[in-house]
Amino acid sequence: MTSKTSKTIFLAGCGGGYDIFGGLPYYFKIKSNGIDDVTLINYTFTTHTLLSQYSQQLTTVLFRIDPRTDIAWLTDDVYFPEQRLANELHVPIYAILCDYIKTRIELIVEAYRYLIHGRTIDELVLIDGGSDVLLTGNELELGTPIEDMSHARAVDLLSSDEVKSKYIVVIGTNLEVGHGVLKSNIDARLTALSSDAIFTWLWQYEDDDDIRRYVEIFHRCCPRQSIVHSLICAALQGHRGYYLPEHLRSRITKSVVEL
Repeated sequence: MTSKTSKTIFLAGCGGGYDIFGGLPYYFKIKSNGIDDVTLINYTFTTHTLLSQYSQQLTTVLFRIDPRTDIAWLTDDVYFPEQRLANELHVPIYAILCDYIKTRIELIVEAYRYLIHGRTIDELVLIDGGSDVLLTGNELELGTPIEDMSHARAVDLLSSDEVKSKYIVVIGTNLEVGHGVLKSNIDARLTALSSDAIFTWLWQYEDDDDIRRYVEIFHRCCPRQSIVHSLICAALQGHRGYYLPEHLRSRITKSVVEL
């Protein structure tokens, strides 16, 4: 991936939920390298009702969420990670609606082409919390790969004139065990893809300000709403075994994912 300052980069949460949060360490690093033209995008599970009320609709499934100061309505019971992140970073977040009836691949492509707006994007990075975007569909057990694979397919349809380089980044690769995927299947898939991997970034909480900043921001954004990132952050902070963060205990009684 590039570190040159004249680049245009899209960072996109791949499979819904808090996936865009997984791109924050890279976002902070490239911003510190002087790259200002970075667009944050999330494939979103936020309801159409909330998006319609608190954001600007740009295409059939694309919405722009701007930072807001009137957030009395944004209680812990409201699921809207994009609004929380926009408020933290003070930048707009673009949300592509994941609706299992209305959202089609061509509408995701349309959303990206609206954002590209006749330019050539240097890098488009899809970030998956977990690893189901890497699955083939032939595994013995599957987690929730439909969203990730649909998003990845839409990005694949963008031409090289529209996007020069496309990447998939996965973090917390064994978290799909919590969705029933066999760890042996995950390990086999990672091994099969290892020769094509560009790099492995070992996140170090103690030695990396960008990693710590990601953890801090996530914990200010109603962390109980994301089991995936709660476990990733717990592992980064040194917890091991089947550790269950306190804020998740109202949702699940035990963790089946080994950190």
